[in-house]
Amino acid sequence: MGLSMARDEIQWLLRHYDVWQQLLLQYSPSNKKAIQKSGLQNIVVDKFLPELLYYLTEIRNLVLKNSNLISSYYIQYIAGYDAPLLTELSQRFSGGSGLSEYEQLLIHSCIQTLANISDGIDSRGVHLDWFRFQALTSIGRSTFKLQVHANFAVAMNTALFHLKHIGNGLDELLRETSDLSIYCFYPRIFDLHLRNCLDFPLQSRFSITFAHICAHFNSPLHELCPEENDTIIEKGLILN
Repeated sequence: MGLSMARDEIQWLLRHYDVWQQLLLQYSPSNKKAIQKSGLQNIVVDKFLPELLYYLTEIRNLVLKNSNLISSYYIQYIAGYDAPLLTELSQRFSGGSGLSEYEQLLIHSCIQTLANISDGIDSRGVHLDWFRFQALTSIGRSTFKLQVHANFAVAMNTALFHLKHIGNGLDELLRETSDLSIYCFYPRIFDLHLRNCLDFPLQSRFSITFAHICAHFNSPLHELCPEENDTIIEKGLILN
């Protein structure tokens, strides 16, 4: 949660830097001195941003360093709490729940996979089974209403979130919550933030974090867009 909130703050500053300046000029185009005195232009300028970036990357590194410990904890948590809870809640579906045999099989498959969780599990199957179940029960002719069993839906979504802390899912979770590859698309503001960091003595010690940010630039790469690989990698090397 801390990583995602810090990432959101950084993204807001990046995306609003140019827009904020334009809005100020439109609001009072003939009175730039009044704008400067009001301090409104400083809303998108955070002198302590380098420190925030530094601690964000430090927490990311700590999570990666202790990934085995985190995975071990969530394996035990899912098998010892999430799976038994889902089993108990799913037993209430018996009788007049309106579930077909296939839908019951999907739920049983999800719970069995969670109960037999291991470090090398491929969680895509569980996610797909849960998506299939939601799709089948959301159609108009389905007599099963998931909103009636909201506790089960919350428990399942929570268990699937816990799955993200195991194995390769942890890397994906870090990309979702603390990826700073957005700087790749704002090179001018990247240079500005680095320059401000070096000019501010209290923050200059955190300047190394801007080199670490360049390591995030491979996150936007995708195998379906291979023509972008060289451009983005080259931009990361230039900024670094």
